[in-house]
Amino acid sequence: MDAGETVQDQLDKYPSDIFSRVEVADGRAWMLPNGTEFFAGDLSEKEQKLVWATHYAPVFDLFHQQKLDADSIAWKSKPSWYVLATQDHTVHPDLQRWVSKRMGATITEVASSHVPMLSQPDVVIDVIRKARPLFKTADDCGYGRRRKGDSIRWMLRDFRRWTNGSVSSGVSGSRSWARWRRRSRGANGSGVAHQWRDGPGGVLS
Repeated sequence: MDAGETVQDQLDKYPSDIFSRVEVADGRAWMLPNGTEFFAGDLSEKEQKLVWATHYAPVFDLFHQQKLDADSIAWKSKPSWYVLATQDHTVHPDLQRWVSKRMGATITEVASSHVPMLSQPDVVIDVIRKARPLFKTADDCGYGRRRKGDSIRWMLRDFRRWTNGSVSSGVSGSRSWARWRRRSRGANGSGVAHQWRDGPGGVLS
């Protein structure tokens, strides 16, 4: 996003299918069980059920709340990478193209739903590895500033340790990723992957 924009501003320009499968209740936006077709349609039926059962329902007006000031626009001053999911029915591919082009991001297109990190994790890992040489220290990427060395290497090492040396797709992969994210958040308060993405070194979307 740019200063003064909201996510909803962008979604209104490029409507997507997922919002026909969302219900608002108790102040939150809940994806209906059949919404996984548009959210994670390239996963197996069993995996889609797991995604639905474990998904987090945001507050209903979240997309209207997210406004950044001019000093918070990371992509204007930092290198950026973008994994563009061409079969995404949650964020329209044309919106992704417009956003990533405006960012000047290095773009990797993948025939995936909204969750390429689950359906095609090797592609996502490869993007991270290609970004790695540009960063030398933990501070470069905002990796919690609690470790020295290459932050991308640390992040991959942590995740591989957590999954006993393997990165996999599907049910086991999504469970491992979710558990690792929870552990990371517990370690530094906001999450390693989030800090790296939005930290001072670069942006990964």
